[in-house]
Amino acid sequence: MKKDGAKKKKIKVKKSIKIIIIIFISLIIVGITSFFLIKHFTSTTYKLSKLGYSKEDIKILKETFKEEELNKILDKKYHKDYIVVIKDKRFQKGQYLEYLDRLNKGENKEDIINNLDPVVIDLRKKDGYQEEYLGDYLDYLDNHQDDTKVINYVNFMHKIKKNKDYLEDNLDDYMKYYLDNETKSEDDIIKYINFKNKIIKNSLYNEKYLDKYMDYYMKNQSKTDDYIIKYINFTNELDKGKNYNKKYHQKYIDYYIKHMDKKIDDVISTINADEKKKEDAVKAPSKEKPIDISLVDATKFKSATYYIADYQDRYVEYQAKNPSKSTSEVIQAVNSNIDYKFYTNMKSTKTSEGYLMLVNKFYTVGSSYVPSNLVNVTGGGKLEKTAAAQFEKMVQAAKKDGYTLKNVSGYRSYSTQKSLYNNYKARDGQTKADTYSARPGSSEHQTGLATDINTASSAAHFENTKTYKWLINNCYKYGFILRYPNGKTYITGYKFEPWHYRYVGVEAATYIHNHNITFEEYHAYFVSH
Repeated sequence: MKKDGAKKKKIKVKKSIKIIIIIFISLIIVGITSFFLIKHFTSTTYKLSKLGYSKEDIKILKETFKEEELNKILDKKYHKDYIVVIKDKRFQKGQYLEYLDRLNKGENKEDIINNLDPVVIDLRKKDGYQEEYLGDYLDYLDNHQDDTKVINYVNFMHKIKKNKDYLEDNLDDYMKYYLDNETKSEDDIIKYINFKNKIIKNSLYNEKYLDKYMDYYMKNQSKTDDYIIKYINFTNELDKGKNYNKKYHQKYIDYYIKHMDKKIDDVISTINADEKKKEDAVKAPSKEKPIDISLVDATKFKSATYYIADYQDRYVEYQAKNPSKSTSEVIQAVNSNIDYKFYTNMKSTKTSEGYLMLVNKFYTVGSSYVPSNLVNVTGGGKLEKTAAAQFEKMVQAAKKDGYTLKNVSGYRSYSTQKSLYNNYKARDGQTKADTYSARPGSSEHQTGLATDINTASSAAHFENTKTYKWLINNCYKYGFILRYPNGKTYITGYKFEPWHYRYVGVEAATYIHNHNITFEEYHAYFVSH
C-alpha cells in the first residue's frame, strides 16, 4: 500500500511541474506577443496609418524624418500637414519642422511660402523659373558661385534628359560644355559630347588633335569615328612623310580617302610615282600627227541642220581632229561645247534668258544668284514661280492617271551645292564626283527651274517604273524635259538621271522631245544664236 501511495504522489508532482512549465511558456508567449503588439500599436507606422496616410506617404515620411522626429510631430498632432509640406517643393528641406510649427499655430500655408528664404523668393522672380525644379535650383546654388545661370542651367539639364540621344553617364560633361557654349542647341551639345567621349576610347585617338576631330565631326556628322580620326591624323601628319611634295598635297588626301588602310609613306610614294609618269608623258614628244585642216571640206557644214556661222572654224578644227565623225556629229559636238574639256572655257550664264537660261559645265551662275520668285511645291522644297505652277499642273494630270509625283529636291543655294559637292569629292574623288554632282555655280538647281522627282538615287531604278514612262510621254506638255538622258553623257557631262527634270517652257520642251536633242543643242541654235 505504501508503495502505491508513493507512486501516486510522484505522478502528481510530475503533473504539477508540467503545468508550471506550460504556464511559464504561456506567460513568455503572452509577454512576447504583448511586446510586439505594444510596439506595433505604438509605432509611428501604425499611428500614421491610423491617421489615414497611405503606404506611399508613410514611406516618404520615414525617409524624410528620423523616428524621434516623427514621434514629436505625432505628439504635436500635425496630422496631414506634414505630408503636405514635404510634397510641396516650395518648402526647403531641413526646415520642415519649423514650417510645421507655424502651420500648427494656425498660419496660412501660402503666407508661410510668401515669407520663405530670400534666395527662394529671388529665384521665383527670374525668367524661366519652374516651381517643380526648385530643389535642383537650390542644389546648383550650393555648388556654384555664379547665380546668374541657375535657371537656364537647371532648365537645360531637364530638357536634355528628354533627348533621344541623351546618355546618363555623360550628364556632367553635357553641363560643363553647356556652361561655355550656352548658345548651342541641345542636339549639338549632346552630339558633341557623345562623340568626344566615344573617340577618346579609340586606339588611334591623338589628344593633340581633339579640337580638329570635333570641328570636322560637327561639319560631317555622318562620318564614323574611325574615318574622322584617320582622316585628321593623316592630314595633320602628311607633311612629315618621306618625300612629301606640297604641290601634290590634295592628291595625297584624295587617294588616302579611298585607301585608308595605307600608311602615309605608301600614299606619298604611290602618288609621286603616278604624277611623275604624267609629267614624263607631257615632256615626251607628241606622237600625234599635226592637224591639217586643209583636208576638211569646210563648205559642207553650211548646209547642215543646226549650223551656226560663228562656229565655222571650230567645226573645221574638230573635224580635222576627228575625221571619222559625221558632219551632224561635228555640229552637235561643237554646238554643245564638247570640243572643249568640261569646266574649261567657262562663261557666265545669261540669267536674263529666264527659263531658257543655260547652266552646265561651261555656263555658271554666281554665288550670290537667288531667284526672286521662289514658291513651295508638292513634296516640299521650292521652285521658280512659273515652273512651280506648271509642276503642280503636271502633278494633278499624273494623279488623274493614277501616278504620284513629288519634288524631292528643287531650288538649292550656292552654299548648299558647295557643301554637297565637296562631300562627294571627299568621298569619291573629283573625277567620279563630276559625273553625278555639279560644282558650285554649275547646278541647275540654283536657278529654281530644276526638280528631282520622287527620288534622287540610281539605286531606286526609277527608269523601270510606270511613273517614269508617264513622265517621258507627258512632261513636255507642261514645259519640262528629261535633262540628263541616257546615252547623252558625252554632251551633258552627267550620267543618266531619270529623276532630274528641267523647266524650259512648253514650246522648247516640245521641240526637244520631238527631235530627241539635248538642251545644250537647243540653246546653242535657238537661244544664244
